[in-house]
Amino acid sequence: MHFKTICSALAAGLMLLVGTQAFAQIAVGGGYLNATEKAKVGGVSSSLDLNGVYAGASVNFSLDAFVDGLGVAPGAYLDLLFGKQDDGWKHRDISLQVPVNFNYGYELTDDFKVFGFAGPILHLGLIKKESYKANGGTTTYNYYNDDYAKDLGRFNLLLGFGAGIEVSEMFQVVVGFDFGLLNMDGDSGYTYRRPTQIKIGVNYLL
Repeated sequence: MHFKTICSALAAGLMLLVGTQAFAQIAVGGGYLNATEKAKVGGVSSSLDLNGVYAGASVNFSLDAFVDGLGVAPGAYLDLLFGKQDDGWKHRDISLQVPVNFNYGYELTDDFKVFGFAGPILHLGLIKKESYKANGGTTTYNYYNDDYAKDLGRFNLLLGFGAGIEVSEMFQVVVGFDFGLLNMDGDSGYTYRRPTQIKIGVNYLL
């Protein structure tokens, strides 16, 4: 399915939900992010480990009218990732993630709830560069620049899921796992994926 078609379908669904639900809860948060990227060309595979942080917000719309404890939470998060290889290459990856998570919560006490969530994540790459310093100069590759053969597509679709706890209807601690579904290669003819992401964070409920 074309990326724009996916976006249009999600947007239409969200508009319907917003129009039919009166209660919405805003969550602002962030935390630690780890991503693994893998490339394969000519039968040779390579892997890159990136670490960094993420921050953003989501709006949870209650679906109690259908199932008590059910909700859907569209959001927007900025991911900042960095990595360094043994040969001296440094990597920088900044992207926008737009998750649409369906979630279900269960109250164990009045002040303590556990919940799980899952849903698609739209990925938009903003900056992706690698650089190497040698002989007093710096060589830089911009993966979103058409001048380079390793040009990558900016868009990806991930499937995410996770779980968390909520305390006093004010704070959440969450752990999430994301799996990349698409090949992000631009036009160089090789396979490039972000197969996994791990997120550990804290949300504050407004």
